[in-house]
Amino acid sequence: MKVSIVVVTYNFEDYILETLESIKNQSYSEIELIITDDKSSDETVLIVSEWIDLNRERFSRVIFLKNEINLGVTKNINEGVKKASGEWIKVIAGDDILENNALKNYVSFINENPNVKIFFGRAQTFDDVFKKENFGKVLPGKEEEKFFYKSLNSKKKWLLKGNPIPAPTSFIKRELLEKLFYFDERFKMVEDYPFWFKVLNSKEDIGYLPKVTVFYRKISTSVSAKKKDEEISISMFRFDKDFYTIVLSKNSKNIVYKWDKNVKFFIKDKIIENNNKKLPYLKKRVYNLFYSRNLFIIFIIFMLLFKLKK
Repeated sequence: MKVSIVVVTYNFEDYILETLESIKNQSYSEIELIITDDKSSDETVLIVSEWIDLNRERFSRVIFLKNEINLGVTKNINEGVKKASGEWIKVIAGDDILENNALKNYVSFINENPNVKIFFGRAQTFDDVFKKENFGKVLPGKEEEKFFYKSLNSKKKWLLKGNPIPAPTSFIKRELLEKLFYFDERFKMVEDYPFWFKVLNSKEDIGYLPKVTVFYRKISTSVSAKKKDEEISISMFRFDKDFYTIVLSKNSKNIVYKWDKNVKFFIKDKIIENNNKKLPYLKKRVYNLFYSRNLFIIFIIFMLLFKLKK
């Protein structure tokens, strides 16, 4: 079975070689390698080009896409995924590292679960430099792991409250990506969360391989990381605005909780206030819905008490 690995790069000159070497060193042999660079301004493209020249023979096929303009994370991923010819696709960021037996374990899981079309492993986090003393927590944690053993509807309800899925560990069948029209490019910096909803809404369940398959790098102190976090937060807010408006009436309790929490978060961090003029309207709508529901409950209780007194 041919597996396509899509490496997504943007200014990863310090880390990209570790990512590529971890792919080359996989214990699984049949790999198609696709690298898609989103107009890096550092030496990433040069480093990747030189590495490909030295290691092309290791792979059944190598494609290196270099965007002429910056497309954003989601569209950049789609550019690579659409070029893939493997039956299964593994997307990995150009600063993360594949565990040596990751692909072998993924394929073994598929053989044992032939009906699965998307599943996830575990991610070992680490800070900056890849060495054991920098290892942090493993995702998902014990509480988040429960998500994968829930029913389809329970998974959807859980996702409405938060995202317990470690995106870097994803393994997706190509036909599922094609069927669902790939990742949603309306959300420039967030490809994963909207797609999980698309999967569950299509009645496709999500599987789980309880093994570490990816080492997930956290670069929390860098200026670029903070800027990326802000961009992701903005994109997530836009996703919330669009998606939750659609499902608001069906899941009002959960949605109000999530919107209430997010609006407070974005006001506090001054992220959306400077980037989205619709925030006052959204805030008003959320709180009106929240308080209207509470007032209605108080009114019912008052009427019941009034009847009892009579």
